[in-house]
Amino acid sequence: MVPTIELFLQLHCHKCISYTSGNGIRISCTYDRLHGPRNYCSIILKNQGMNLINLPASPSINKIIEPGLYQPAISIILPFEPKMVPKSELIDQLKGALETVHRHVAKSVQNDSTALVMQKLRKVVRNLNFSTYTKSIVIYVSPVLEKVLYLDIAVEPKVTVNEPLDIRELVLAKKQSRQYLVVHISEFSSNIYRGDGEKLTKIKSNILYSGQKKQPLSSKNTNDSAEQRLNRISEISDQGLIAILRAYPLPVFVVGSRRTVSYFKQNTSVKQKILEYLYTNGDLASEKDIANAIKPLVVDWDNVQQKYLRQLLENVKSLQNLATGIGNVWKMASKWTGSLLMVEENYRHTEQLLESEEGLYTSKEPYSRYSHIRNSVDYIIEMVLENGGDVEFVKQQVLEDCKNIALVRR
Repeated sequence: MVPTIELFLQLHCHKCISYTSGNGIRISCTYDRLHGPRNYCSIILKNQGMNLINLPASPSINKIIEPGLYQPAISIILPFEPKMVPKSELIDQLKGALETVHRHVAKSVQNDSTALVMQKLRKVVRNLNFSTYTKSIVIYVSPVLEKVLYLDIAVEPKVTVNEPLDIRELVLAKKQSRQYLVVHISEFSSNIYRGDGEKLTKIKSNILYSGQKKQPLSSKNTNDSAEQRLNRISEISDQGLIAILRAYPLPVFVVGSRRTVSYFKQNTSVKQKILEYLYTNGDLASEKDIANAIKPLVVDWDNVQQKYLRQLLENVKSLQNLATGIGNVWKMASKWTGSLLMVEENYRHTEQLLESEEGLYTSKEPYSRYSHIRNSVDYIIEMVLENGGDVEFVKQQVLEDCKNIALVRR
């Protein structure tokens, strides 16, 4: 009798999946929730119900797993805001994505799994939750894996076929917000603008008035000293900025003459939230003048974003709302309390994180090449995104003191 060969795979799924190849080899996979996705560990030869030999996986065994068995692999990334967009529009968008997938699959993949995967994909789309408060959705389907992520980040639409789902690509598919706040201060007034690219929108105006007639102050109708006026305008500007930062936690630029900006800088209570101060030679008369003055600061948005993340990191360190290092970050992410994950570019922790009574330790066994989770960092990224958090990649060595990775508590 020919012995039955069972190959056990550890994949990132929640169901035990099995596949019987043409040569009678049975392939099955399971997922260990505690240990995370792991590579297949052994081959057990069985004959008439008896275990004959237990062999470790080897390159020759790897050939049993033909790449074709895991195709087609389909991933769909789409904006998905059921509470903001009519359901009919979302359905039309999903239909368009399915049509794109069908065209790609028809051209590139035709095997025994094609019909099965397309059937799974249509079922996933039919069962989507249209009552969720989310901004985007990720659907990933292959012969051995089915995954749906509801996310709270804005994304650019993307459909791929026969490419493994890379959780980092999902982060890179985010819509890059170029929003910031500008505080323009003069001796008699200040205005706060919300910037989006090069466009400014006034959201608060602060004007010094005289008497009960509420007439705007000017050099002609005030007996106040310049220092008194600067003190008053700095105070009301500071109060307005505090309120606005609660609604718009964005990078802040302060613009004005050296005299007014310097006075605000000395007296503001949110000094740690100001990203940069800009001194101008004269007063800026219009929004266009302010936009032109601020343009050199925001034209390199990647630099602005990196500087803002470093500032945020320093602020949360002082509040003890930060987990650093792969072990502590994993613990916080597992409790669903992370709001912003910062990871150095190209940082990957290839050893798995396992949990024991003493804390965390690592396993030497690599992650499965058939899973969309490739390392512990990817696993943490998914946990943070799936629970409404955000993820940002930063330049190398920015998180050197944090051991390459940091998570901000909600």
